[in-house]
Amino acid sequence: MKTHFIIGGNGLVGNALRTVLQHRIHLSVHWSSRRLEFDSWQIDLEDSDLPTLPTADVVYLVAGMTGFARCEFMPISWRVNVDAPIQIAQHYQSRSPPLIVYISSDAVEKASGTGYARQKTHVEGFMRTINAAIIRPAYIAPERASEFAQFVVDVGERGRKGVFRWE
Repeated sequence: MKTHFIIGGNGLVGNALRTVLQHRIHLSVHWSSRRLEFDSWQIDLEDSDLPTLPTADVVYLVAGMTGFARCEFMPISWRVNVDAPIQIAQHYQSRSPPLIVYISSDAVEKASGTGYARQKTHVEGFMRTINAAIIRPAYIAPERASEFAQFVVDVGERGRKGVFRWE
């Protein structure tokens, strides 16, 4: 039985991922939230000390701070969007490395001068050195969240490294 862990499991994409994964047979699904919620792991990416993380075969790094202005002017955004994802990926890579599925952004290609794009680019640079898949979506409309989640899970299930675009 494969174990999947979603970091940021209560947002738009995280909820959709949970739904897709929970309908798969022979999977164990864990998820995290910044707030303590029923049946979740509490992980606040603003904290420099992360809690104990569960063992997983696939880890989805979905949580983060969005918005170009917020990431440009809020110093904590670097911790949330860069330091914490890299710290989590390093934790998992120091053990039997699972596939890390990192949700980046097409802003890396289209808006490279923004703080948000710089943050995503920095994490992508690290992810390219480990067992990771990088997914660069364009804007994810709420009505397409489940379609995007299906794409993300398919990448995770196949265990393929590389950069994948979704539009």
